Amino acid sequence: MKRKRLNQYMIVTCCLMLSVLSACSSSTSSENSASPSASSKAENTTTPSKPTAIDPLGKYSTPITITAVRRTVQGQKYADGQSMDNNSWINYYKDMGVNVKYSWSVDATQFENKMNVAVSTSDLPDLMPQITGSQASKLIKGDQLMDMKPYLDKYLSPLAKQILYSDGGSIMNATVTSDGKQYLLPLTAADMRADIKSLWIRKDWLDKLNLQVPKTTQDFENIAKAFTEGDPDGDGKADTYGFGIAGKNNLILDWGGTDGVFEMFHAQPGPWWDESLFYEKDSSGKIDWSGNKPGVKQALSLLQDMYKKGYLAKDFGTADLPQDFAAGKVGMYIGRWWQAGWPLPDLKKKDPKSDWIVVGMPSSDAQPTKPYGYRPGNVYTAVSKNSKNPEAIVKMINWYVEKVYGPNADFQHFNNSDITNNMGDTALAAPFQVIDPYQQAKDYAAVSAAVKSKDPSKLNPSQKPHYDEIQKYQQDPTYVVGWTDWMNYSGVDGTPGKYHFETVQESNILKNAFFNVPDDLMVSKVPAYKKMAEEIMTKIIYNQAPVDDWDKTVNSWNQLGGAEILQDVQKYVK
Repeated sequence: MKRKRLNQYMIVTCCLMLSVLSACSSSTSSENSASPSASSKAENTTTPSKPTAIDPLGKYSTPITITAVRRTVQGQKYADGQSMDNNSWINYYKDMGVNVKYSWSVDATQFENKMNVAVSTSDLPDLMPQITGSQASKLIKGDQLMDMKPYLDKYLSPLAKQILYSDGGSIMNATVTSDGKQYLLPLTAADMRADIKSLWIRKDWLDKLNLQVPKTTQDFENIAKAFTEGDPDGDGKADTYGFGIAGKNNLILDWGGTDGVFEMFHAQPGPWWDESLFYEKDSSGKIDWSGNKPGVKQALSLLQDMYKKGYLAKDFGTADLPQDFAAGKVGMYIGRWWQAGWPLPDLKKKDPKSDWIVVGMPSSDAQPTKPYGYRPGNVYTAVSKNSKNPEAIVKMINWYVEKVYGPNADFQHFNNSDITNNMGDTALAAPFQVIDPYQQAKDYAAVSAAVKSKDPSKLNPSQKPHYDEIQKYQQDPTYVVGWTDWMNYSGVDGTPGKYHFETVQESNILKNAFFNVPDDLMVSKVPAYKKMAEEIMTKIIYNQAPVDDWDKTVNSWNQLGGAEILQDVQKYVK
Protein backbone atom coordinates (compact mmCIF):
# COMPACT_ATOMS: atom_id res chain seq x y z
CA MET A 1 0.00 0.00 0.00
CA LYS A 2 2.84 2.39 0.83
CA ARG A 3 4.48 1.63 -2.49
CA LYS A 4 1.25 2.39 -4.33
CA ARG A 5 0.92 5.78 -2.64
CA LEU A 6 4.58 6.53 -3.41
CA ASN A 7 3.97 5.75 -7.08
CA GLN A 8 0.98 8.08 -7.12
CA TYR A 9 3.08 10.84 -5.59
CA MET A 10 5.79 10.38 -8.24
CA ILE A 11 3.21 10.53 -11.03
CA VAL A 12 1.78 13.77 -9.66
CA THR A 13 5.23 15.31 -9.33
CA CYS A 14 6.12 14.46 -12.90
CA CYS A 15 2.84 15.84 -14.15
CA LEU A 16 3.42 19.12 -12.33
CA MET A 17 6.91 19.45 -13.69
CA LEU A 18 5.79 18.76 -17.25
CA SER A 19 2.55 20.76 -16.97
CA VAL A 20 0.56 17.98 -18.54
CA LEU A 21 -2.03 17.25 -15.91
CA SER A 22 -4.34 15.86 -18.55
CA ALA A 23 -2.04 12.89 -18.94
CA CYS A 24 -2.80 11.69 -15.42
CA SER A 25 -5.16 8.72 -15.13
CA SER A 26 -8.78 9.66 -14.60
CA SER A 27 -9.06 6.90 -12.01
CA THR A 28 -6.46 8.35 -9.64
CA SER A 29 -7.51 10.15 -6.49
CA SER A 30 -7.75 13.89 -5.98
CA GLU A 31 -4.17 13.79 -4.76
CA ASN A 32 -3.18 13.47 -8.44
CA SER A 33 -4.60 16.88 -9.35
CA ALA A 34 -2.49 20.00 -8.92
CA SER A 35 -3.81 22.80 -6.71
CA PRO A 36 -4.57 25.85 -8.89
CA SER A 37 -2.79 29.10 -8.19
CA ALA A 38 -4.69 32.05 -6.74
CA SER A 39 -4.81 33.81 -10.11
CA SER A 40 -6.28 30.83 -11.92
CA LYS A 41 -8.83 29.56 -9.39
CA ALA A 42 -11.71 31.38 -11.02
CA GLU A 43 -10.80 30.01 -14.43
CA ASN A 44 -10.47 26.37 -13.38
CA THR A 45 -13.96 24.84 -13.27
CA THR A 46 -12.99 21.23 -14.10
CA THR A 47 -14.92 18.66 -12.01
CA PRO A 48 -12.70 15.86 -10.62
CA SER A 49 -13.45 12.42 -12.09
CA LYS A 50 -15.22 9.91 -9.84
CA PRO A 51 -13.23 6.83 -8.77
CA THR A 52 -13.85 3.79 -10.94
CA ALA A 53 -16.69 1.69 -9.49
CA ILE A 54 -15.67 -1.71 -8.12
CA ASP A 55 -17.37 -4.77 -9.57
CA PRO A 56 -17.35 -7.44 -6.82
CA LEU A 57 -17.98 -10.10 -9.46
CA GLY A 58 -15.65 -8.70 -12.10
CA LYS A 59 -12.92 -10.92 -13.56
CA TYR A 60 -9.23 -10.04 -13.66
CA SER A 61 -8.11 -8.83 -17.09
CA THR A 62 -4.55 -9.82 -16.20
CA PRO A 63 -4.46 -13.27 -14.54
CA ILE A 64 -3.11 -13.55 -11.00
CA THR A 65 -2.01 -16.55 -8.92
CA ILE A 66 -3.29 -17.48 -5.47
CA THR A 67 -1.40 -20.17 -3.57
CA ALA A 68 -3.32 -22.44 -1.20
CA VAL A 69 -3.19 -25.70 0.75
CA ARG A 70 -5.76 -28.48 0.69
CA ARG A 71 -7.24 -30.88 3.21
CA THR A 72 -8.36 -34.11 1.55
CA VAL A 73 -10.53 -36.93 2.86
CA GLN A 74 -9.53 -40.56 2.58
CA GLY A 75 -11.47 -42.31 -0.15
CA GLN A 76 -12.25 -39.21 -2.19
CA LYS A 77 -12.55 -39.87 -5.90
CA TYR A 78 -12.72 -37.29 -8.66
CA ALA A 79 -14.89 -37.75 -11.71
CA ASP A 80 -13.24 -39.05 -14.85
CA GLY A 81 -10.80 -36.52 -16.23
CA GLN A 82 -10.97 -34.41 -13.07
CA SER A 83 -8.32 -33.87 -10.40
CA MET A 84 -7.43 -31.57 -7.53
CA ASP A 85 -5.92 -29.14 -10.05
CA ASN A 86 -8.45 -29.67 -12.82
CA ASN A 87 -12.11 -29.49 -11.86
CA SER A 88 -15.12 -27.24 -12.25
CA TRP A 89 -14.12 -24.88 -9.44
CA ILE A 90 -10.45 -24.54 -10.33
CA ASN A 91 -11.34 -24.00 -13.97
CA TYR A 92 -14.05 -21.48 -13.12
CA TYR A 93 -11.67 -19.41 -11.01
CA LYS A 94 -9.15 -19.63 -13.84
CA ASP A 95 -11.76 -18.27 -16.25
CA MET A 96 -12.23 -15.36 -13.84
CA GLY A 97 -8.51 -14.61 -13.90
CA VAL A 98 -7.41 -16.40 -10.71
CA ASN A 99 -5.04 -19.34 -11.01
CA VAL A 100 -5.15 -21.44 -7.84
CA LYS A 101 -1.92 -23.31 -7.15
CA TYR A 102 -1.71 -25.76 -4.24
CA SER A 103 1.51 -25.62 -2.26
CA TRP A 104 0.66 -28.99 -0.71
CA SER A 105 -2.24 -31.28 0.13
CA VAL A 106 -2.58 -33.96 2.80
CA ASP A 107 -5.22 -36.25 4.23
CA ALA A 108 -7.51 -34.78 6.88
CA THR A 109 -5.82 -36.86 9.58
CA GLN A 110 -2.50 -35.16 8.82
CA PHE A 111 -3.71 -31.68 7.93
CA GLU A 112 -3.51 -30.10 11.37
CA ASN A 113 0.04 -31.33 11.96
CA LYS A 114 1.14 -30.24 8.49
CA MET A 115 -0.42 -26.83 9.05
CA ASN A 116 1.32 -26.57 12.43
CA VAL A 117 4.66 -27.04 10.67
CA ALA A 118 3.79 -24.36 8.13
CA VAL A 119 2.84 -21.98 10.94
CA SER A 120 6.04 -22.61 12.88
CA THR A 121 8.25 -22.10 9.81
CA SER A 122 6.24 -19.17 8.38
CA ASP A 123 5.98 -21.10 5.11
CA LEU A 124 2.49 -19.85 4.38
CA PRO A 125 0.40 -19.80 1.20
CA ASP A 126 -1.90 -16.91 0.31
CA LEU A 127 -5.01 -18.87 1.27
CA MET A 128 -5.30 -21.01 4.41
CA PRO A 129 -8.66 -22.78 4.84
CA GLN A 130 -9.64 -24.65 7.99
CA ILE A 131 -7.01 -23.39 10.40
CA THR A 132 -7.71 -24.01 14.08
CA GLY A 133 -8.06 -21.46 16.84
CA SER A 134 -4.65 -22.48 18.17
CA GLN A 135 -3.00 -21.95 14.79
CA ALA A 136 -4.86 -18.69 14.32
CA SER A 137 -3.67 -17.41 17.69
CA LYS A 138 -0.04 -18.08 16.78
CA LEU A 139 -0.38 -16.48 13.35
CA ILE A 140 -2.05 -13.36 14.72
CA LYS A 141 0.52 -13.05 17.49
CA GLY A 142 3.29 -13.39 14.90
CA ASP A 143 1.72 -10.69 12.71
CA GLN A 144 1.47 -13.12 9.79
CA LEU A 145 -2.16 -12.65 8.75
CA MET A 146 -3.82 -10.06 6.56
CA ASP A 147 -6.49 -7.84 8.06
CA MET A 148 -9.37 -8.64 5.71
CA LYS A 149 -11.81 -6.07 7.10
CA PRO A 150 -10.98 -3.36 4.52
CA TYR A 151 -11.30 -5.86 1.67
CA LEU A 152 -14.59 -7.24 2.95
CA ASP A 153 -15.97 -3.72 3.26
CA LYS A 154 -14.82 -2.84 -0.25
CA TYR A 155 -15.30 -6.00 -2.31
CA LEU A 156 -17.91 -8.26 -0.66
CA SER A 157 -20.92 -8.69 -2.94
CA PRO A 158 -24.48 -8.08 -1.71
CA LEU A 159 -25.34 -11.79 -1.90
CA ALA A 160 -22.18 -12.85 -0.06
CA LYS A 161 -22.86 -10.26 2.62
CA GLN A 162 -26.46 -11.42 2.93
CA ILE A 163 -25.30 -15.00 3.54
CA LEU A 164 -22.32 -14.37 5.81
CA TYR A 165 -24.22 -11.87 7.96
CA SER A 166 -27.58 -13.66 7.86
CA ASP A 167 -27.54 -14.16 11.64
CA GLY A 168 -27.26 -10.43 12.25
CA GLY A 169 -23.49 -10.53 12.10
CA SER A 170 -22.76 -12.41 15.32
CA ILE A 171 -20.73 -15.13 13.60
CA MET A 172 -18.62 -12.82 11.43
CA ASN A 173 -18.23 -10.18 14.13
CA ALA A 174 -17.04 -12.80 16.62
CA THR A 175 -13.70 -12.83 14.80
CA VAL A 176 -13.24 -9.05 14.79
CA THR A 177 -10.53 -8.02 17.25
CA SER A 178 -10.89 -5.29 19.85
CA ASP A 179 -9.07 -2.87 17.54
CA GLY A 180 -11.42 -3.58 14.65
CA LYS A 181 -9.28 -5.95 12.58
CA GLN A 182 -10.53 -9.18 11.04
CA TYR A 183 -7.83 -11.76 10.45
CA LEU A 184 -10.14 -14.79 10.43
CA LEU A 185 -13.12 -15.58 8.21
CA PRO A 186 -15.63 -18.07 9.70
CA LEU A 187 -16.88 -19.17 6.29
CA THR A 188 -18.11 -22.60 7.38
CA ALA A 189 -19.72 -21.71 10.72
CA ALA A 190 -23.25 -23.03 11.15
CA ASP A 191 -26.45 -22.16 12.94
CA MET A 192 -25.87 -23.31 16.54
CA ARG A 193 -28.93 -25.53 16.36
CA ALA A 194 -26.80 -27.81 14.19
CA ASP A 195 -24.29 -28.30 16.99
CA ILE A 196 -26.33 -28.46 20.17
CA LYS A 197 -26.70 -31.80 21.92
CA SER A 198 -29.74 -34.05 22.05
CA LEU A 199 -30.66 -37.29 23.79
CA TRP A 200 -30.99 -40.27 21.45
CA ILE A 201 -33.07 -43.21 22.71
CA ARG A 202 -33.92 -46.60 21.21
CA LYS A 203 -37.61 -46.06 20.50
CA ASP A 204 -38.25 -49.71 19.70
CA TRP A 205 -36.94 -50.57 23.18
CA LEU A 206 -39.14 -47.92 24.79
CA ASP A 207 -42.16 -49.35 23.00
CA LYS A 208 -41.33 -52.93 23.92
CA LEU A 209 -40.92 -52.08 27.62
CA ASN A 210 -43.92 -49.70 27.58
CA LEU A 211 -41.83 -46.68 28.62
CA GLN A 212 -42.22 -42.98 27.87
CA VAL A 213 -39.48 -40.51 26.92
CA PRO A 214 -37.78 -39.08 30.02
CA LYS A 215 -38.76 -35.70 31.39
CA THR A 216 -36.63 -35.84 34.56
CA THR A 217 -33.22 -37.24 35.45
CA GLN A 218 -35.03 -39.85 37.54
CA ASP A 219 -36.89 -40.93 34.40
CA PHE A 220 -33.54 -41.01 32.59
CA GLU A 221 -32.04 -43.33 35.21
CA ASN A 222 -35.14 -45.53 35.28
CA ILE A 223 -34.97 -46.02 31.52
CA ALA A 224 -31.25 -46.82 31.76
CA LYS A 225 -32.12 -49.47 34.35
CA ALA A 226 -34.84 -50.97 32.17
CA PHE A 227 -32.59 -51.03 29.10
CA THR A 228 -29.91 -52.80 31.14
CA GLU A 229 -32.00 -55.31 33.07
CA GLY A 230 -35.16 -55.71 30.98
CA ASP A 231 -33.70 -57.61 27.99
CA PRO A 232 -34.94 -54.98 25.50
CA ASP A 233 -33.48 -56.83 22.50
CA GLY A 234 -35.27 -60.02 23.49
CA ASP A 235 -32.32 -62.37 23.09
CA GLY A 236 -32.50 -63.68 26.65
CA LYS A 237 -29.02 -62.39 27.46
CA ALA A 238 -27.79 -59.59 29.73
CA ASP A 239 -25.85 -57.96 26.89
CA THR A 240 -27.31 -54.44 26.71
CA TYR A 241 -26.69 -51.32 28.76
CA GLY A 242 -28.70 -48.18 29.31
CA PHE A 243 -26.39 -45.28 28.51
CA GLY A 244 -23.43 -45.21 26.11
CA ILE A 245 -20.33 -43.05 26.58
CA ALA A 246 -17.59 -42.72 23.95
CA GLY A 247 -14.95 -42.40 26.65
CA LYS A 248 -12.09 -43.32 24.35
CA ASN A 249 -12.20 -40.02 22.47
CA ASN A 250 -15.25 -37.98 23.46
CA LEU A 251 -15.71 -38.23 27.23
CA ILE A 252 -16.68 -34.58 27.73
CA LEU A 253 -16.87 -33.39 24.15
CA ASP A 254 -18.83 -34.11 20.99
CA TRP A 255 -21.19 -37.02 20.30
CA GLY A 256 -21.29 -39.84 22.81
CA GLY A 257 -19.95 -37.61 25.57
CA THR A 258 -21.19 -36.80 29.05
CA ASP A 259 -21.70 -33.11 28.23
CA GLY A 260 -25.45 -33.56 27.82
CA VAL A 261 -25.72 -35.11 31.29
CA PHE A 262 -24.17 -31.98 32.80
CA GLU A 263 -26.76 -29.91 30.95
CA MET A 264 -29.46 -31.92 32.72
CA PHE A 265 -28.11 -30.23 35.86
CA HIS A 266 -27.78 -26.78 34.22
CA ALA A 267 -23.97 -26.81 33.99
CA GLN A 268 -21.33 -27.31 31.32
CA PRO A 269 -17.71 -27.98 32.36
CA GLY A 270 -16.67 -29.38 28.98
CA PRO A 271 -14.34 -27.48 26.64
CA TRP A 272 -15.02 -26.38 23.09
CA TRP A 273 -12.48 -28.64 21.43
CA ASP A 274 -9.12 -27.71 22.97
CA GLU A 275 -9.64 -23.97 22.92
CA SER A 276 -12.24 -22.42 25.21
CA LEU A 277 -14.71 -23.11 28.01
CA PHE A 278 -18.31 -22.16 28.69
CA TYR A 279 -19.06 -18.98 30.64
CA GLU A 280 -22.46 -17.80 31.83
CA LYS A 281 -24.09 -15.54 34.39
CA ASP A 282 -24.41 -16.89 37.93
CA SER A 283 -27.36 -16.24 40.26
CA SER A 284 -26.00 -12.77 41.08
CA GLY A 285 -25.69 -11.81 37.42
CA LYS A 286 -21.89 -12.08 37.39
CA ILE A 287 -20.09 -13.96 34.62
CA ASP A 288 -18.62 -17.23 35.88
CA TRP A 289 -17.17 -20.41 34.42
CA SER A 290 -19.91 -23.02 34.20
CA GLY A 291 -17.57 -25.65 35.67
CA ASN A 292 -17.93 -23.88 39.03
CA LYS A 293 -21.65 -24.65 39.22
CA PRO A 294 -22.92 -27.28 41.71
CA GLY A 295 -24.58 -29.14 38.85
CA VAL A 296 -21.21 -30.54 37.76
CA LYS A 297 -20.82 -32.63 40.91
CA GLN A 298 -24.49 -33.59 40.84
CA ALA A 299 -24.09 -34.95 37.31
CA LEU A 300 -20.90 -36.81 38.25
CA SER A 301 -22.71 -38.33 41.21
CA LEU A 302 -25.49 -39.58 38.92
CA LEU A 303 -23.02 -41.08 36.44
CA GLN A 304 -21.06 -42.73 39.25
CA ASP A 305 -24.25 -44.26 40.61
CA MET A 306 -25.31 -45.48 37.17
CA TYR A 307 -21.90 -47.10 36.69
CA LYS A 308 -22.13 -48.88 40.04
CA LYS A 309 -25.51 -50.29 39.01
CA GLY A 310 -24.21 -51.51 35.65
CA TYR A 311 -26.11 -49.04 33.46
CA LEU A 312 -22.87 -47.99 31.70
CA ALA A 313 -20.38 -50.20 29.87
CA LYS A 314 -17.75 -51.53 32.26
CA ASP A 315 -15.00 -50.29 29.95
CA PHE A 316 -16.66 -47.01 28.88
CA GLY A 317 -13.40 -45.09 29.42
CA THR A 318 -11.64 -46.97 26.63
CA ALA A 319 -14.58 -48.37 24.67
CA ASP A 320 -15.23 -47.78 20.98
CA LEU A 321 -18.90 -46.79 21.07
CA PRO A 322 -19.63 -47.25 17.33
CA GLN A 323 -18.87 -50.97 17.71
CA ASP A 324 -21.42 -51.22 20.51
CA PHE A 325 -23.95 -49.37 18.34
CA ALA A 326 -23.45 -51.84 15.50
CA ALA A 327 -23.86 -54.72 17.96
CA GLY A 328 -27.14 -53.28 19.23
CA LYS A 329 -25.98 -52.92 22.83
CA VAL A 330 -26.65 -49.20 23.50
CA GLY A 331 -30.01 -47.86 24.66
CA MET A 332 -29.32 -44.12 25.02
CA TYR A 333 -26.54 -41.67 24.29
CA ILE A 334 -25.85 -37.97 23.78
CA GLY A 335 -25.78 -37.16 20.06
CA ARG A 336 -25.85 -34.54 17.34
CA TRP A 337 -28.36 -34.01 14.55
CA TRP A 338 -26.27 -35.79 11.90
CA GLN A 339 -25.87 -39.14 13.69
CA ALA A 340 -28.41 -40.85 11.46
CA GLY A 341 -25.70 -40.61 8.82
CA TRP A 342 -23.03 -42.11 11.09
CA PRO A 343 -22.62 -44.39 13.00
CA LEU A 344 -26.22 -45.59 13.27
CA PRO A 345 -26.65 -46.92 9.70
CA ASP A 346 -24.50 -49.93 10.59
CA LEU A 347 -27.08 -50.95 13.19
CA LYS A 348 -29.96 -50.20 10.82
CA LYS A 349 -28.45 -52.53 8.22
CA LYS A 350 -28.09 -55.30 10.79
CA ASP A 351 -31.45 -54.71 12.46
CA PRO A 352 -33.93 -52.87 10.18
CA LYS A 353 -36.46 -52.77 13.02
CA SER A 354 -34.16 -50.69 15.23
CA ASP A 355 -35.56 -47.21 15.72
CA TRP A 356 -34.46 -44.05 17.53
CA ILE A 357 -36.22 -41.05 19.00
CA VAL A 358 -34.46 -37.73 19.60
CA VAL A 359 -35.45 -35.42 22.47
CA GLY A 360 -34.05 -32.64 24.61
CA MET A 361 -32.27 -33.18 27.90
CA PRO A 362 -34.48 -34.15 30.84
CA SER A 363 -34.16 -31.86 33.85
CA SER A 364 -32.92 -32.53 37.37
CA ASP A 365 -35.44 -30.09 38.83
CA ALA A 366 -38.47 -28.01 37.95
CA GLN A 367 -36.38 -25.72 35.75
CA PRO A 368 -36.46 -26.76 32.06
CA THR A 369 -33.08 -27.46 30.50
CA LYS A 370 -31.62 -25.26 27.80
CA PRO A 371 -29.26 -26.39 25.05
CA TYR A 372 -25.79 -24.92 25.54
CA GLY A 373 -24.24 -23.20 22.52
CA TYR A 374 -20.49 -22.63 22.59
CA ARG A 375 -19.50 -21.01 19.32
CA PRO A 376 -20.71 -21.51 15.74
CA GLY A 377 -17.38 -22.84 14.45
CA ASN A 378 -13.89 -23.93 15.35
CA VAL A 379 -12.00 -23.55 12.06
CA TYR A 380 -11.37 -20.45 9.98
CA THR A 381 -10.15 -19.26 6.61
CA ALA A 382 -7.21 -16.87 6.73
CA VAL A 383 -5.01 -14.97 4.28
CA SER A 384 -1.27 -14.45 4.53
CA LYS A 385 -0.09 -10.92 5.25
CA ASN A 386 2.30 -11.31 2.33
CA SER A 387 -0.45 -12.00 -0.20
CA LYS A 388 -0.21 -9.64 -3.16
CA ASN A 389 -3.91 -9.88 -3.95
CA PRO A 390 -5.93 -10.29 -0.74
CA GLU A 391 -8.98 -8.84 -2.46
CA ALA A 392 -8.99 -11.91 -4.71
CA ILE A 393 -10.03 -14.07 -1.76
CA VAL A 394 -13.10 -11.89 -1.25
CA LYS A 395 -13.93 -12.06 -4.95
CA MET A 396 -13.56 -15.85 -4.83
CA ILE A 397 -16.09 -15.82 -1.98
CA ASN A 398 -18.43 -13.76 -4.14
CA TRP A 399 -18.07 -16.07 -7.13
CA TYR A 400 -18.58 -19.12 -4.93
CA VAL A 401 -21.87 -17.94 -3.42
CA GLU A 402 -23.17 -16.96 -6.87
CA LYS A 403 -22.63 -20.49 -8.15
CA VAL A 404 -24.02 -22.21 -5.04
CA TYR A 405 -26.68 -19.83 -3.70
CA GLY A 406 -27.29 -17.26 -6.44
CA PRO A 407 -30.33 -16.93 -8.73
CA ASN A 408 -28.42 -18.74 -11.48
CA ALA A 409 -26.75 -21.31 -9.23
CA ASP A 410 -25.58 -24.47 -10.96
CA PHE A 411 -25.61 -27.05 -8.18
CA GLN A 412 -25.17 -30.06 -10.43
CA HIS A 413 -22.06 -28.67 -12.08
CA PHE A 414 -20.37 -26.99 -9.13
CA ASN A 415 -21.56 -28.89 -6.09
CA ASN A 416 -22.27 -32.44 -7.11
CA SER A 417 -20.19 -33.69 -10.00
CA ASP A 418 -16.49 -33.44 -9.33
CA ILE A 419 -15.67 -35.32 -6.18
CA THR A 420 -17.26 -37.89 -3.89
CA ASN A 421 -16.01 -39.74 -0.84
CA ASN A 422 -16.33 -43.39 0.01
CA MET A 423 -19.63 -42.87 1.85
CA GLY A 424 -21.27 -41.57 -1.31
CA ASP A 425 -21.64 -38.02 -0.01
CA THR A 426 -20.88 -35.09 -2.24
CA ALA A 427 -17.86 -33.00 -1.37
CA LEU A 428 -16.59 -29.81 -2.90
CA ALA A 429 -13.51 -29.55 -5.05
CA ALA A 430 -13.31 -25.82 -4.37
CA PRO A 431 -10.26 -24.43 -2.52
CA PHE A 432 -12.62 -23.43 0.31
CA GLN A 433 -16.32 -23.58 1.08
CA VAL A 434 -18.76 -20.87 2.06
CA ILE A 435 -21.67 -22.21 4.07
CA ASP A 436 -24.90 -20.37 4.65
CA PRO A 437 -25.27 -20.70 8.46
CA TYR A 438 -28.95 -21.40 8.01
CA GLN A 439 -28.72 -23.66 4.95
CA GLN A 440 -29.35 -26.85 6.91
CA ALA A 441 -32.40 -25.32 8.56
CA LYS A 442 -33.63 -24.03 5.18
CA ASP A 443 -33.17 -27.44 3.57
CA TYR A 444 -34.99 -29.11 6.45
CA ALA A 445 -37.91 -26.68 6.20
CA ALA A 446 -38.21 -27.05 2.43
CA VAL A 447 -37.90 -30.85 2.27
CA SER A 448 -40.16 -31.52 5.27
CA ALA A 449 -42.82 -29.24 3.77
CA ALA A 450 -42.56 -31.13 0.48
CA VAL A 451 -42.89 -34.46 2.28
CA LYS A 452 -45.98 -33.23 4.11
CA SER A 453 -47.63 -31.82 0.97
CA LYS A 454 -46.27 -34.55 -1.32
CA ASP A 455 -45.25 -31.77 -3.68
CA PRO A 456 -41.51 -31.44 -4.44
CA SER A 457 -41.94 -28.83 -7.17
CA LYS A 458 -40.48 -26.01 -5.07
CA LEU A 459 -37.31 -27.87 -4.07
CA ASN A 460 -33.99 -26.75 -5.50
CA PRO A 461 -31.47 -29.20 -7.06
CA SER A 462 -29.65 -29.70 -3.75
CA GLN A 463 -32.87 -30.44 -1.82
CA LYS A 464 -34.68 -32.70 -4.27
CA PRO A 465 -32.40 -35.75 -3.74
CA HIS A 466 -33.32 -35.81 -0.02
CA TYR A 467 -37.00 -35.92 -0.95
CA ASP A 468 -36.40 -38.70 -3.46
CA GLU A 469 -34.49 -40.81 -0.93
CA ILE A 470 -37.31 -40.43 1.60
CA GLN A 471 -39.80 -41.69 -0.99
CA LYS A 472 -37.63 -44.75 -1.59
CA TYR A 473 -37.40 -45.42 2.14
CA GLN A 474 -41.16 -45.19 2.56
CA GLN A 475 -41.49 -47.86 -0.13
CA ASP A 476 -38.68 -49.99 1.32
CA PRO A 477 -38.02 -49.66 5.11
CA THR A 478 -34.75 -51.58 4.71
CA TYR A 479 -33.29 -48.85 2.48
CA VAL A 480 -30.76 -47.34 4.91
CA VAL A 481 -29.68 -44.31 2.85
CA GLY A 482 -33.31 -43.26 2.63
CA TRP A 483 -33.72 -43.81 6.38
CA THR A 484 -30.93 -41.29 7.02
CA ASP A 485 -32.72 -38.66 4.93
CA TRP A 486 -36.03 -39.54 6.56
CA MET A 487 -34.51 -38.94 10.00
CA ASN A 488 -32.96 -35.63 8.94
CA TYR A 489 -35.62 -34.13 6.66
CA SER A 490 -39.03 -35.81 7.03
CA GLY A 491 -40.26 -33.49 9.79
CA VAL A 492 -41.75 -36.41 11.74
CA ASP A 493 -41.89 -36.03 15.54
CA GLY A 494 -38.92 -37.57 17.30
CA THR A 495 -36.52 -37.25 14.37
CA PRO A 496 -33.27 -35.26 14.77
CA GLY A 497 -34.19 -32.85 12.00
CA LYS A 498 -37.49 -32.02 13.68
CA TYR A 499 -35.91 -31.52 17.10
CA HIS A 500 -32.85 -29.52 16.06
CA PHE A 501 -34.36 -27.30 13.36
CA GLU A 502 -37.98 -26.92 14.39
CA THR A 503 -38.54 -27.72 18.06
CA VAL A 504 -35.47 -25.82 19.23
CA GLN A 505 -35.48 -22.08 18.62
CA GLU A 506 -32.25 -20.09 18.57
CA SER A 507 -33.63 -17.79 21.23
CA ASN A 508 -33.88 -20.75 23.61
CA ILE A 509 -30.19 -21.68 23.31
CA LEU A 510 -27.98 -20.61 26.21
CA LYS A 511 -25.16 -18.89 24.35
CA ASN A 512 -21.62 -18.77 25.67
CA ALA A 513 -20.87 -15.37 27.18
CA PHE A 514 -17.45 -15.63 25.50
CA PHE A 515 -18.52 -15.76 21.87
CA ASN A 516 -15.17 -15.05 20.27
CA VAL A 517 -11.92 -16.53 19.00
CA PRO A 518 -9.88 -17.93 21.92
CA ASP A 519 -6.92 -15.82 22.98
CA ASP A 520 -3.33 -16.95 23.58
CA LEU A 521 -3.91 -17.83 27.23
CA MET A 522 -6.92 -20.01 26.45
CA VAL A 523 -5.14 -21.78 23.62
CA SER A 524 -2.13 -22.54 25.81
CA LYS A 525 -4.03 -23.63 28.93
CA VAL A 526 -7.35 -25.25 27.96
CA PRO A 527 -5.76 -28.46 26.56
CA ALA A 528 -4.21 -29.08 29.99
CA TYR A 529 -7.59 -28.49 31.63
CA LYS A 530 -9.25 -30.94 29.24
CA LYS A 531 -6.75 -33.63 30.19
CA MET A 532 -7.20 -32.98 33.92
CA ALA A 533 -10.98 -32.97 33.64
CA GLU A 534 -11.11 -36.19 31.65
CA GLU A 535 -8.82 -37.97 34.10
CA ILE A 536 -10.73 -37.02 37.24
CA MET A 537 -14.16 -37.52 35.67
CA THR A 538 -13.18 -41.01 34.53
CA LYS A 539 -11.96 -41.89 38.03
CA ILE A 540 -15.08 -40.48 39.66
CA ILE A 541 -17.45 -42.35 37.35
CA TYR A 542 -15.42 -45.55 37.82
CA ASN A 543 -15.85 -44.97 41.58
CA GLN A 544 -12.07 -44.77 41.97
CA ALA A 545 -12.29 -41.24 43.40
CA PRO A 546 -14.93 -39.34 45.41
CA VAL A 547 -17.13 -36.79 43.67
CA ASP A 548 -15.63 -34.03 45.86
CA ASP A 549 -12.29 -34.53 44.07
CA TRP A 550 -13.78 -32.37 41.35
CA ASP A 551 -13.16 -29.40 43.67
CA LYS A 552 -9.44 -30.21 43.66
CA THR A 553 -9.42 -30.17 39.87
CA VAL A 554 -11.15 -26.79 39.85
CA ASN A 555 -8.52 -25.41 42.24
CA SER A 556 -5.71 -26.81 40.08
CA TRP A 557 -7.28 -25.30 36.99
CA ASN A 558 -7.61 -21.89 38.61
CA GLN A 559 -3.93 -21.97 39.58
CA LEU A 560 -2.93 -23.09 36.09
CA GLY A 561 -4.65 -20.15 34.44
CA GLY A 562 -8.38 -20.63 34.83
CA ALA A 563 -8.79 -17.75 37.29
CA GLU A 564 -6.88 -15.37 35.02
CA ILE A 565 -8.88 -16.46 31.98
CA LEU A 566 -12.13 -15.90 33.88
CA GLN A 567 -11.04 -12.36 34.74
CA ASP A 568 -10.25 -11.73 31.06
CA VAL A 569 -13.65 -13.07 30.02
CA GLN A 570 -15.41 -10.87 32.58
CA LYS A 571 -13.60 -7.84 31.13
CA TYR A 572 -14.46 -8.94 27.58
CA VAL A 573 -18.15 -9.35 28.33
CA LYS A 574 -18.32 -5.88 29.84
